[in-house]
Amino acid sequence: YQSLKANTTGATNTAVGAFALDANTTGADLVALGAYALTKNTTGVRNTAIGRATLEETTTQSDNTAVVPSILAISQPSVLTYVPLLQLT
Repeated sequence: YQSLKANTTGATNTAVGAFALDANTTGADLVALGAYALTKNTTGVRNTAIGRATLEETTTQSDNTAVVPSILAISQPSVLTYVPLLQLT
């Protein structure tokens, strides 16, 4: 629902989940999996957000990857560490 609602010229984007990438206008090469993932992104490029509300405050930043801990916590949550933002170069 409302995924990629404002998209105008942004290309090669994937959004799954309510309001995922809903403010995106020209940002490209984006992956948002989960409700509200990258919801405020407008022009940022090459971002990947996996999990509910992941990178939701990102607007124009680029080259970010983030996974929320609930996605990773399948068998041994005590061994996992939450990394809110990991920049890949």
